[in-house]
Order: sequence, then C-alpha cells, then structure tokens
Amino acid sequence: MLQDSAPEVVICDPKYHSLLDGIGPKVVPYTFNDKAALQSAPVQGWQDGDALIVYTSGTTGRPKGVVHTHSSIEASCASLSSAWHWSPNDKILNVLPMHHMHGIINILNCAIWNGADCHMHSAKFNPDEVLDKLLSANQSYNVFMAVPTIYDRLTRTIKQRVSEDPQFKQELNNRFK
Repeated sequence: MLQDSAPEVVICDPKYHSLLDGIGPKVVPYTFNDKAALQSAPVQGWQDGDALIVYTSGTTGRPKGVVHTHSSIEASCASLSSAWHWSPNDKILNVLPMHHMHGIINILNCAIWNGADCHMHSAKFNPDEVLDKLLSANQSYNVFMAVPTIYDRLTRTIKQRVSEDPQFKQELNNRFK
C-alpha cells in the first residue's frame, strides 16, 4: 500500500518505526497528543493533499472513488468534535466497518483527534457479542455510534434476553440508573 500510494510522510506508532525504515517516505514516530512530532512531519501544502479514498456504494452506477483531503478530514473532525463535545475522557466501541465513512471519520478519526479511547470490534457484527462488550464490567464506554440497522439488532437482542431472563432486565436497570 505504501508503494502504491507513494506518500511523502508516514506517521506511525514508534514501535513500528523500525519496520518502515528504508521504504522511501519520511517516517515520523508519533504518539497521541504529541503535537511537536506532527508539526515536524508535514511537507509544504499537506493540508490540500489527498488523504483518503472512499468508494461510493454504487447504488446509481459503478462505485466511484471519492478523495478527501487532509483539510476536509480536519474540518469534519473539528466540527463533529465541537458538536458532540468529544473529549480525551471518552471511550467508544467502533463496530462499523472501515469502509464506512461513519466508522472512519465520525468514530475513529474523531477519537484520535481528541485523544479518546477507540476500541475496534474486530469481528463481523454480532449483536450478542457487541452487547456483551458494551455491558462488560471491565469497560466503561460512554460513547456509542452506529447505523439504524445495528440499533435495531441490538434492541431486538435486549428484548429477547429480557424475555428469556428477567434478571437481565434488573441488571440493565442497575447498570443504567
């Protein structure tokens, strides 16, 4: 991917820096909230450079690649962060696929932008697994975003569990007082 996209700069976690030695572009090790590293990384005019290609669904024809610049992603993250009051204290479970703009920008990039914790659900969506993660005593998610189909499946799963186990309803009530 790095050869195909021919980036001028690669920003990565320091633990991967050695894996990228000698690939061509400048490699900048970066940890969240390390503004100095980011400011030393960009090349001139990077804001208007291509940052992301997402393909349309193809409902009206063949899928088309839509290019987003660094500036368009920055504008999205800034406006969503302000509107939704994202903070470094937020913790979110991302269950959306990484070819979905909501999963890429609204969840992952906004979490990164704000230094929040973003946990990626690594498996195919399963409402029982996701519900268990959301209700886990080991986690304390305070943000969750999805699409209507996921909310519908989670609601059906909750209703089913409540009908099969009345104690589950009490556990939910205790958890969300």
